[in-house]
Amino acid sequence: MKRLLLVIVVALAFPAQAYAHATLKSTTPSFGKELQSPPTQIRLHFDQVVKVLPGAVQVLNTKGVNLALGVSTSGTDVIAKLKKLPTGAYTVRWRAISADSHVTSGVWTFGVRVPAPSVQDAYGAGGPTVAEHIVRWIWFLSFALTIGALGLRLICLRGLAVPRALERRIAVAAGLGVVVSLETGIAAFSLRSEDALQLSLGKFFYGDLSPMAVTPFGRAFIVMTLGFAVVLALIYFAWLLDNTAYLVPALVMSLLLVSGLSLSGHDAVDPGSSHWSELADWVHLAAASLWVGGLGTLVGLMWFGAPE
Repeated sequence: MKRLLLVIVVALAFPAQAYAHATLKSTTPSFGKELQSPPTQIRLHFDQVVKVLPGAVQVLNTKGVNLALGVSTSGTDVIAKLKKLPTGAYTVRWRAISADSHVTSGVWTFGVRVPAPSVQDAYGAGGPTVAEHIVRWIWFLSFALTIGALGLRLICLRGLAVPRALERRIAVAAGLGVVVSLETGIAAFSLRSEDALQLSLGKFFYGDLSPMAVTPFGRAFIVMTLGFAVVLALIYFAWLLDNTAYLVPALVMSLLLVSGLSLSGHDAVDPGSSHWSELADWVHLAAASLWVGGLGTLVGLMWFGAPE
C-alpha cells in the first residue's frame, strides 16, 4: 500500500516538474541598471531550457528601433547579440516557450550612461487607462470605508453604549472595505503590469511581473496587500469576539498602510517631490478617508441602526 502511494505521488509530481512553467531567474544587464559602457549582448537566465522564436528578444531605443541581432540559446540561457548602443534608455521585450508549451513574456529597462526608465515607462507602454483610473478610485473609496468605519467607532462613539447589532455591522463595513481594497489592489497592479508588458489578456497570465514588483508602486502594493490581510484578521476577531480592542491596531495599521500610495505616487516620484510632499499627501489621504468614510458609515448604519 505504501509503495502504491509512493508511485502515485511520483506519477503526479513528475509531469508537474517536467512541464513546469519557465521562470526567468536573472538578466544581464539586470533590471533598472545604469551602465557606463554599452553591452554587446543581452542574456536571460531561466530555470529550465526554453525555446525561442525569431525576434524573441527586442532591445528598443526611445524611438522604438530594435537594436538586437540574432538570438541563440546556451543551456538555460537565451542570448541576443546587439548592435552598438549609443547613450540612452532601452527597453528589452522578450518571449520564450517553456516546457509546458506556454509562451512566457516579459519586459525590463536599462540605461547606457543615463538612468534606466521605470518599467512603467518602457517603450510601448501607454500610461494609465480609463479602467485603471476607475479601479484606483474604487481603491481610494475602499480605504475610506475601512478607515472611516473604524474611526467612527473608536473616535466618535468612544465610551458610548453601542447596540451589539450595530457594533457588528460597523465591523462588517470595515471588513468589506478591506476585502474590496485587496481585490482592487490586485486589479490595479495587474492593469499597470498589463500596460507595461503590452500583452493580450490570455498571454498576460504567463507574463513575468517581477520587474513591476520592484518598482515603488509594486513594493507598495505588496506591503499594502499583506498588511491589509492582517487588518482584515483583526477586524474579524473584533466581530467574532465582540471586542473593540482589536479595532485599535486595525485602525493604526490602516492609516499607516495607505501611506504606500503617497510613497509611490506623484508626490514621491515627480520632479520637486520630497519627504514633505509625501507626508502632506499621506495626511490628506488619511484625513479624507476618516471624513468621507466616517460620514458614509454614519449615514448608512448609524442613522438607521441607532438614531438615538
